[in-house]
Amino acid sequence: KEEAMCAINWDKRLEDVKHFLWARNLLQVNQITKEREDAYDKSKQAKTYEEKIVFIKQMKNCEEKIRKICREYLKNNDMAFAEIEKKREDYLDAIRTLHAQCINQLKSASNVTETDAQEWVKKYTSFDDDALQCLAESGYSVEEVKRDLAEFYILSGGKLGSVEFSVDEITRASAVGTYKINVDKTFKKWVLFHEAGHLVEHMDATYADANKEFIKSRAFGKAKKLKTLTGSATYKDDEIAYEDTFIDPYVGKVYHQDSTEVFSMGIQALATPELLAEIIEKDREHFSLIMGMVTQAQSTEMIEQINRSRSILEITT
Repeated sequence: KEEAMCAINWDKRLEDVKHFLWARNLLQVNQITKEREDAYDKSKQAKTYEEKIVFIKQMKNCEEKIRKICREYLKNNDMAFAEIEKKREDYLDAIRTLHAQCINQLKSASNVTETDAQEWVKKYTSFDDDALQCLAESGYSVEEVKRDLAEFYILSGGKLGSVEFSVDEITRASAVGTYKINVDKTFKKWVLFHEAGHLVEHMDATYADANKEFIKSRAFGKAKKLKTLTGSATYKDDEIAYEDTFIDPYVGKVYHQDSTEVFSMGIQALATPELLAEIIEKDREHFSLIMGMVTQAQSTEMIEQINRSRSILEITT
């Protein structure tokens, strides 16, 4: 029952709770919601990480209070639970349909066929021993990676040269240059799409230029630490980003070299129905930018980079 209430995101869970709770409980929910909003505002104004954590804990406590109210109500209201579950399933069905339509349209518009993609994967992808072991531990098999990478190759219009999978001494997956992807033990489809997106951006300087302009046109104020913007301690102190109403603060990350997170954070949305629905709902401008990039023809610079990337793999093998 709790899982049904936690459908897609906080806003939807709150909407469901408000819709089904008794009037007397609704008043209580509104009060707790106000407390959560106050805590959120204070967390944004917090000057230290320790202060921010205090307010984040207050927010989570408020959310748990609402979940508790919901659970108590649902114990004696199976009909309400059934309505919530139906609403959740209807929503999931709708976004699955949306995702399938989007993927099918992109595949139809692509100049790469399924056969082309399978042949490309067979000829131009490689996995070193460390990558094979890491993927085995992650539960994301090599065959699944190849299948999903072939799909990415079609959706991007063949904008990849070769892809070499390896492991680096880092805490999370990453992309290097135009052909290397480092995997980790949490590697999955949307991460694959994200890192492959970096390879595409590195193929053509105009991609990074356009993405930087996108951030510049949307950002306000000075760049801030990602730790501050996200409330996550996993980011390093030198990882900063410009703030805006992006689907995720990470979209506005600042790099010293010609690289951004705009294309990667956008293209990863094609990996799952949930991510696609989120970017369409929250940032249609970002979604439109990505669709334009994946459907445009390869530039002369990109073709040269693709050929160079493939020749590197042929030499090493």
